[in-house]
Amino acid sequence: MAQALKVISPVVGGFGQDRAARYEAKQLEAQGKAVEAQGTRQAENIRRNVQGILGDLTAATVAQGGSNSDPGAIRRAAKIESRGKFNEEAALFGAGEQAAGLRNKGRAARFQGRMARNQGIMQGVGNFLSSGKDAASAGSSMLKVFGG
Repeated sequence: MAQALKVISPVVGGFGQDRAARYEAKQLEAQGKAVEAQGTRQAENIRRNVQGILGDLTAATVAQGGSNSDPGAIRRAAKIESRGKFNEEAALFGAGEQAAGLRNKGRAARFQGRMARNQGIMQGVGNFLSSGKDAASAGSSMLKVFGG
């Protein structure tokens, strides 16, 4: 019975670690998706804010007696749009990078789980083989004692 526990225990432990690692990987991947969604929302908010600023710029230009086709107004609007676009892209890129990092951590957790499972199996097999060797050596000792 003790030999069976010696064989089975590491195998069960390895499979348990593998299952826990797979759960952790799923959690990390879900976090990655949430981070990407947050980045997309942030980029959309930036886009809306830029549109509001451009509308305010147009209103202020017209209120001062200017025109939207005035070169100065076009230059200011283009600068605001380009900075807004940069901030949008930066938000998306940052979220994408963070999500990729979480996905990589998930892959690493899965790999560690597989390694723990394989190590448990190998340890169990090793324990089984070493117990067989002990049984075989005990049998050969009995033969020597009692003759055979």
